[in-house]
Amino acid sequence: LHVKGTNFQVNVWQALLAIPSGRLVSYQDIATHLGKPKAARAVASAVAANPAAYLIPCHRVIAKTGKFHKYRWGATRKKAMIAREAAANM
Repeated sequence: LHVKGTNFQVNVWQALLAIPSGRLVSYQDIATHLGKPKAARAVASAVAANPAAYLIPCHRVIAKTGKFHKYRWGATRKKAMIAREAAANM
C-alpha cells in the first residue's frame, strides 16, 4: 500500500498499524508514543486524513475520556468493527 501524506501523518498512520486488533488507544497515547505529547489534536487530524481507513485501522482510536469521536463512516460502523475485533480476540 502506498499512501501520501506529511511526515507527521505517515508517522501517525504507522502508529495506527502497530495497534493490536481489538485494542483501543487514545489520540493522546499516539501523540505520546510519537514523542509529541501535546500534539493530540494534530494526531486527530492525521487520523481523520487516513486514506485507507480499514487497512490503516483508525477505528481503534478514541478520545482519552473514552468518547468515540466522529468517524467518516459513522459511529455505528466504528463500534461494530471494534466489537468484531474484540470478539475475535476472545
